[in-house]
Amino acid sequence: LRFASKDARDLRSVLVSPRYGNFPEDNVILLTDEQATRANILKALNEISLKAQEEDLVLLFFSSHGSPRKDGAGLQGIGYIVTHDSTQAEIFVNALEFSDLSHKVSAIRSRRKVTLLDTCYSGQSTTTGGKTLVLEGFGVDTRAASMFLSGEGSYVITSSRDDEVSFESDDLQNGYFTYYLIEALKDGSEPPTLKQVFGHLSTRVRQAVARDKHAPQNPRLLPEDAFDRGPVTGGE
Repeated sequence: LRFASKDARDLRSVLVSPRYGNFPEDNVILLTDEQATRANILKALNEISLKAQEEDLVLLFFSSHGSPRKDGAGLQGIGYIVTHDSTQAEIFVNALEFSDLSHKVSAIRSRRKVTLLDTCYSGQSTTTGGKTLVLEGFGVDTRAASMFLSGEGSYVITSSRDDEVSFESDDLQNGYFTYYLIEALKDGSEPPTLKQVFGHLSTRVRQAVARDKHAPQNPRLLPEDAFDRGPVTGGE
């Protein structure tokens, strides 16, 4: 991937901006390149779990390859997020397993948690510019993403559907999902609600990828009835 680290840096800049995210800088942990190891990511989650209070908003963002699942061969349909130190030979050891990660996220005491996954959920495409890591011909599906939903204030937005590729853009120099996520967070004078962010992502990502890549990419929100559960805003 060419822009995964830039995705993270660009989003951090928006989150700590007094004009947009208004998150205290000490509350935003950035891990890129050689810092983005499995151990460091879990260490950061541990730090968040100790620091976050019940009324806080916790935002988790991943820009990486999504690994495949392979039913009946040890991966158990779960899938992984690839870290800097991941290898195909030791995927169990040095990648983030979705099920384990979801359990750790659910242990964070904050009632409002939003997980954003700019990773690929299809291992069956050979289209260039995608965020797939192919091992055995299967992709991570949204059953894995749904495990992050630990309470009434928990939400997950994935960058594409189960059978789609998530793309990067040479022109935008970001993943399409990340670029339009940042655009959504900058839109308007008040912090946007989850409904507003997802509405912006759904329209702009789909249109841009169809125009540039001639392929489908449709962000997905879990739970699907999230808009009946009240607004989630940033800046805390």
